[in-house]
Amino acid sequence: MTEEEKVCFLFSVIKNFFLLISGMCRFRISHPGKVLMDMILTTIGRNRPRCGHKRWRGMTSFLLAGYSPVYVFQICSVLYVFFTLHSGITQAAPLSGLAGDPARSVLQLDGTSGLNQTREMSHSAGRTILSPTDIDFLTTGDRWCAEDEPPVLLIFVISAAENREQRQTIRESWGSVAKQRLSRTRVIYVVGIPQSHALENPGIMEESLAHGDILQINALDTYNNLSVKSVAMLKWVTLFCPNVKFVVKTDDDTFVNSPLLVSDLSNIVHERFIMGDIIAGAQPIRDKKSKYFTPKSVYSGQTYPNYVSGAAYVISGDIIPSLFEAAKKTSLFWLEDVYVTGLLARKVHAKLIFNGKFAHRDKMLAPCQLKKKIIALHRIKPQEMLNAWKLTNGELGCK
Repeated sequence: MTEEEKVCFLFSVIKNFFLLISGMCRFRISHPGKVLMDMILTTIGRNRPRCGHKRWRGMTSFLLAGYSPVYVFQICSVLYVFFTLHSGITQAAPLSGLAGDPARSVLQLDGTSGLNQTREMSHSAGRTILSPTDIDFLTTGDRWCAEDEPPVLLIFVISAAENREQRQTIRESWGSVAKQRLSRTRVIYVVGIPQSHALENPGIMEESLAHGDILQINALDTYNNLSVKSVAMLKWVTLFCPNVKFVVKTDDDTFVNSPLLVSDLSNIVHERFIMGDIIAGAQPIRDKKSKYFTPKSVYSGQTYPNYVSGAAYVISGDIIPSLFEAAKKTSLFWLEDVYVTGLLARKVHAKLIFNGKFAHRDKMLAPCQLKKKIIALHRIKPQEMLNAWKLTNGELGCK
């Protein structure tokens, strides 16, 4: 084989490999990726007489056919994350707003700078409409529900890219219920892009490939973007798992008594509901010094609609598509629980169900009380979470 033939063969392999990725992985290569593809195909075109030879086409097809689907999927995942992080983020250097400018692929709800006063000045924050095309999945996980026995319960843990310790703690504690096939439960961690906006984030890539449970979206990891992450959850379920029976949204600092949760949900007969700790009559905080300051330009009402605490709540799967459709027509609001379980829930006439097992805030609980009467505890540190799991999962002899 001559040097020219070797080069031609290499380009043929690259071309067919990219076509294979596009077909099997079904992801969209961003603009710089497309430019690179054009350069490759142009180079191949210059060698068209040799590259079109059946000998090279056949050899390429043979080699590609020899890859197992697992290897192809892993390579697809690596290349997808590479092209997204090295092209989608760099295009989005000027960060402001959610919609209206397709070039801005990193989402940031107005007022996420940490200065509460910006919410007073940012009148567009209360009128931002979240288009379904605004949220992109940097890791899709589209096969999480494509199983012989798809999950009955999906638990979405809202996290941040840098919170790896919290995620690992959950995997080793209450999240381990996902390893029990009979539970038919899957735990998914929703993360965004670090505020440092670093182009290289190998930790998330490695973690995603190692555990296969990371759903990364094109939104900055900020407090105000919690609503965006929850809408991403609604979108993902609508697209990839529309028949799931229950969806739980929680935070990475919340301990979830997963065995008790699974047990309680097995007895649920309600439809189109959101269940958890209901908060009624809450008023917007108008104090500019408060972390939760909300100006009238963003929310003009005197009270919020009844909503469910965002530390942990359950949504029946039959109402998820309706909530997502409502999100596309409802001004995005920065308080996630008020937005999803209050504003959106009211629009789709969701039934709010109070469950006292979600309402406990006291960490000093007797082991039997924790095991049998508590589903969610918020603001739990990693070591506290491990201790709680040992108490919950142990043989305590509770009556």
